[in-house]
Amino acid sequence: MSEPRKRGYPSTINDEQVIELYNSGNTQQQVADVIGCSQAAVSSILKRNAINTSTRTINYLEVKKLAEIMTNQSLVAEAVGCTQSHISRVLNPIKNGRVIRERKPGRPVVIKSEDVLKLHHEGLLTVEISRELGCSQGWVSTLLNRAGIKTGKRGRNPQAIRNAERVIDFITTNGGSLREVLEHLKLNVCAETVRRLAKKRGIPIHNYRYFRMTSGVWVVHKAEFKGHFPKPGDYLLPIKCTHCGFETELLKRELEKQNPVSCPECGRS
Repeated sequence: MSEPRKRGYPSTINDEQVIELYNSGNTQQQVADVIGCSQAAVSSILKRNAINTSTRTINYLEVKKLAEIMTNQSLVAEAVGCTQSHISRVLNPIKNGRVIRERKPGRPVVIKSEDVLKLHHEGLLTVEISRELGCSQGWVSTLLNRAGIKTGKRGRNPQAIRNAERVIDFITTNGGSLREVLEHLKLNVCAETVRRLAKKRGIPIHNYRYFRMTSGVWVVHKAEFKGHFPKPGDYLLPIKCTHCGFETELLKRELEKQNPVSCPECGRS
């Protein structure tokens, strides 16, 4: 008397055929479609033969590039060789360039150490790499530590420090807010790294927000301003006439006018 057939496991399916199809890159559903059975039956066969089906790794960067080209996630899943739900879980944490939900703690199955190392060598910090790949900062640090790269305060990315120095040099020379300078230079460094380095060197970069600002013959010649005078949002700026060198102070809203006040020394505006 033959053994009773187990639920979800058709006795007419060849285990070797299922394993061969699955190892060739097909998903469980694709294998089920080829053989003509349910996905649960394919899953039972794979588990019976001690084949792990829960940690199939896919390249996140590849998925992200394909998602920008293909509008349908099912097409991306077919190209990569996984399920559509897997693609949805990979792409869901990132939308419009920002993380919209936190990933559950633990080992992400879609992050490769090669991707982390590549972004690290480009100058990104661990927090920036985690946002780019959609994983936790702790997992990024773990992968970098396994590769022999120190993270944290003692192992800060030297490329990020060099980029922060370039940002500080640009601000102290040309002025401008930190956000505007980062958008202009397009360097792989976060604002917090720049602030920490500037504070360590005793450079108040927030005072350079209107430094080198020009209007007519006037230029803001000092990296300082008096805030909230005479009303919130207005500032009193130290200005200098570029023609005769006369120095005075003027409200920011007056300096931004199309025709600012004339210089009382040389009469030019």
